[in-house]
Amino acid sequence: MKYVSINQLHDFEFHDSVWSFVSWENDNLTVKIRMLNIHKDAVQNGSAEDMEIKEVTVTFTGIKHATYTLPRTWYKDEKGNSVTNDPLVVYENGEAVERFIDALKQEDLAECMFFDKKDEKYEFGGIGREWISFEFDFAGVTVEWDEFDGKAWYVRERKQ
Repeated sequence: MKYVSINQLHDFEFHDSVWSFVSWENDNLTVKIRMLNIHKDAVQNGSAEDMEIKEVTVTFTGIKHATYTLPRTWYKDEKGNSVTNDPLVVYENGEAVERFIDALKQEDLAECMFFDKKDEKYEFGGIGREWISFEFDFAGVTVEWDEFDGKAWYVRERKQ
């Protein structure tokens, strides 16, 4: 059975999912995401529990207002404050998308620590070869998948 969710990102739990690059064409970014969880109250989830999806294909259409921030090295000073000497480097729009795609391709995957709405954009924070910080807005998003892979990891752990 084919499942489809359109513009309903609030139905999903992205933490600990694994992203990989598929394509970038005409301001549309397609990624594969493994271990994505869907909330129990989502229309496509017939279970009474949050479920894990084996693999989804996500297409973000009409990407705009993208930023990619390079990671910085932080350390503690003599007073215990976190400080850095690294400059803040932020890429925008097309170059930001290219940096994000390169980060996804470097390891052929990136582990998502968070993917949340922040002001008018969505923010991806994750780990690839180094920390990945990408913010972007988009006109629409489609999530497609074929099968569930059991209960969400946090449901399984809670019950053990």
